[in-house]
Amino acid sequence: MSLVVPSVDELAAMSPAEVEAVLRELDGARRAAEVAVAELVGRVERAGVFRADGHRTPRAWGMAAANWSWAQAGRVVQVAHMLQVWPSAAGVGVAQLHALAGVVANPRVRPLLADAEELLVGWARTLDFDDFVSALMR
Repeated sequence: MSLVVPSVDELAAMSPAEVEAVLRELDGARRAAEVAVAELVGRVERAGVFRADGHRTPRAWGMAAANWSWAQAGRVVQVAHMLQVWPSAAGVGVAQLHALAGVVANPRVRPLLADAEELLVGWARTLDFDDFVSALMR
């Protein structure tokens, strides 16, 4: 996959709408890549292939295989688990995806979320990020 970022001169010649279109295209690729990575990690976990190199968890495998930090590897695993439960969350913004995954991973609220997918994923798609996080916290 090759991503094209316009040069400064190319950007100067573009309309604001064209620049925003480039941003939306790159952000779409970023969202798709985040979901694809999480889906891969989820499948690696279900298949148990992370153990082949002696790793005890998919998180440790991701840290070794992709040089992820502890926090980043944890977020990817959380997103993988969340997408298994709420597949409709694929395609929301990366920050919204991480916030949803954190809520789904919380053992105190997980039992209350059985029927919340449509509402919470809908908020992730429609609210600006700060309003979304405020709504999640409530």
